[in-house]
Amino acid sequence: MPGARRQRVSNQFDELDSSTTHHFEAVDGNYNPASEATDLFEHTGPSGRRALNDLAESDQDAADALLQMDDAATQRRFTEAYESDSVDSDEFATAVKRYDGLDADEKAIVQRSMARSDTDAIRLMRTDVTAPAMGS
Repeated sequence: MPGARRQRVSNQFDELDSSTTHHFEAVDGNYNPASEATDLFEHTGPSGRRALNDLAESDQDAADALLQMDDAATQRRFTEAYESDSVDSDEFATAVKRYDGLDADEKAIVQRSMARSDTDAIRLMRTDVTAPAMGS
């Protein structure tokens, strides 16, 4: 990572809440949340850090789901919607976890919808939608 970008990401880590750093330390498993957070910060900047901090305090499963999103644009759209107050923290956590539970085809549908409508698709993800509705 080039020096300026490395410094920006390092600064993001320095600004993490203690609950987020404790979450990183407590995670067992096959993924490295610090590495995932580096990607999140590169894709989303300070809004990603704020979203991650808030999720780590309230819903660690949602924090993990945000970190493990494999599509940078989707990660950025989720954090931008949260930053803009289009969804509150509970709705944000619900939407992130619902997205995480989708299969690849369903995620592709949501990603296309998010590309067209930004926060409308995220607001839809926070509601209880049945699989047939997702296909349409």
